[in-house]
Amino acid sequence: MIFKSGSKLARASGRKGQKNPLIAFANMTYIARNDSKGYVNKILAKVDPVGKLVYPTFTAIARQAPHPNAAKLFTAYLLGSLELNKDSKLTKPYDKGASMDLLQGLAPYFDPGTVSPRSDVPLPAGGEIWAEMEGWNVDATYMWKQGPKVRDFWTLHSSR
Repeated sequence: MIFKSGSKLARASGRKGQKNPLIAFANMTYIARNDSKGYVNKILAKVDPVGKLVYPTFTAIARQAPHPNAAKLFTAYLLGSLELNKDSKLTKPYDKGASMDLLQGLAPYFDPGTVSPRSDVPLPAGGEIWAEMEGWNVDATYMWKQGPKVRDFWTLHSSR
């Protein structure tokens, strides 16, 4: 069954009390909604051939941008404070208080399904499973060229 969105899929697979819940192939970031929505979704780590697909996210500075240093500053904000390190103690909610001061722009993405490009930061609660999972890394050029075909198929054939 193909759903129109990951949030609808997370709701369908994560409702408590189901006798035969769906196994959802979805973005792991939906695990973060377990707390706010009362879902019981879990991450399956031992899946053959892989349990995760890792795809890159980029920032860029447009050619002839009028304020390239603003773009550099924004990228630095997205990566978190320079004071953030492996020993930093971060607590939920990550987007408030001392955790937000350290995470900065990384805070909205600090959940079990996302890994910082920085290797010197702690993992979010539940993110420890990331290292246990076999994964494939998506080629950015291939993704750029093939992504529209996948989105078109999804749009045409999604049912819910």
